[in-house]
Amino acid sequence: MPNDQYKRNVFIITRCTDLACKESAYLVFKTIRTGFPTANIHCIYLGDYSEVRQIVEDECVKLNVKFDLHEMRFQTNDQVIEWLVQQEQKDFVVVDSDCVFHSSLEWYNPIQLVAGRHIPEHVEDASGQALLTMERLHTSLMYFSRLPELRQKIGDSFEDFSGGRFAPYNVFRPVVTKQRGQSIFYDSCSILYGAIGGEAFGKDVLDCYDHLHAGSFYNKLVEAKPSLDVNLWQGAFSNPASLKGIHKKQRVYWYKSAFKSMEEKFCSRLSEDAIRFLHGYGNYVALIDDLIDEPNNPERVSKTTAAASKLFSSNFWTKYSYELRVIEQLVHVIYFSSLEWEKSSEAWKRRDARVLSHCGYHLIIAVFILETGDMDAAKEFALEMLEKNHIEHMEDLTTEEQAA
Repeated sequence: MPNDQYKRNVFIITRCTDLACKESAYLVFKTIRTGFPTANIHCIYLGDYSEVRQIVEDECVKLNVKFDLHEMRFQTNDQVIEWLVQQEQKDFVVVDSDCVFHSSLEWYNPIQLVAGRHIPEHVEDASGQALLTMERLHTSLMYFSRLPELRQKIGDSFEDFSGGRFAPYNVFRPVVTKQRGQSIFYDSCSILYGAIGGEAFGKDVLDCYDHLHAGSFYNKLVEAKPSLDVNLWQGAFSNPASLKGIHKKQRVYWYKSAFKSMEEKFCSRLSEDAIRFLHGYGNYVALIDDLIDEPNNPERVSKTTAAASKLFSSNFWTKYSYELRVIEQLVHVIYFSSLEWEKSSEAWKRRDARVLSHCGYHLIIAVFILETGDMDAAKEFALEMLEKNHIEHMEDLTTEEQAA
């Protein structure tokens, strides 16, 4: 083995439960060595079809990946993760079979015991019913570090006031509960995140990979929601690079759902002009974000210019331009400063950049105050935004400062 081999073991967890979606069981092999070029990689195969198993085994041979058959031992990813946490001695990463890597992640070494892509609490309606899904770190790409300390922290999280009567609970398994008739879903490792917290991936990590959401059952999802484009999935199987940046659209979906009730309460007091302005502003900010990634793309330049022209000639801007101009300029200064801080060699600046990047809410709150004059309601809404968007980033920042 080379001396500079990646220090973590990597475990791909794969299974095919529907031959119609079999490509999702081995999509990751097209780019896994892009993401982890020197790592010791294992493939934990859970079944079910012999033809898929053969393809997976062949890919493992080509890529120097160790094939481990666990067809009868485990049924689901959370069971595998629990087993790995209990028995592994070395820091490791778990990877879903429908992930695509755009560049190496062997530089990333999280500070906290678990790390992954943060998924906010949101309402999921893909099943046809509103399911309140609790926040977690997504298990499609998840890091586990300092395992003895992690196991101890999980044990310490169990309540002992009952003398063990109500513990231990399983922090890895998914579960659905009911509260006042509302279904509440704790997906895999959601309870773990609630119990001990974790480190949310930053933009630098998210830009290195993408996850094909619902890859193993996309046919059922498209059937339930005909508005979805099946070509997204089929295109990814033939051209994995087509997925690049899909995490941004997924984030919009999750956060739009997460803040739906809050935003409805907020928008109910605004005029149509104000709501149109905020929608236009959100679109403008998203276009700027894309333009930063591709500054020389003429199509992006054209779209951003057109959006800016429409936004800053709108009725609402014309009415309140004097008050909003200073806020809008402040937002831009903070936002572009956050982009520079993301590239800083100082870890605390890279962490703090995540907090600064949420500065667009300054303008949203200003719009609410101009429309309603209700400072108390504006303060309440601002605090809710801060709690939802900033708390995990502030925890990351504090942890890293303590470790420095």
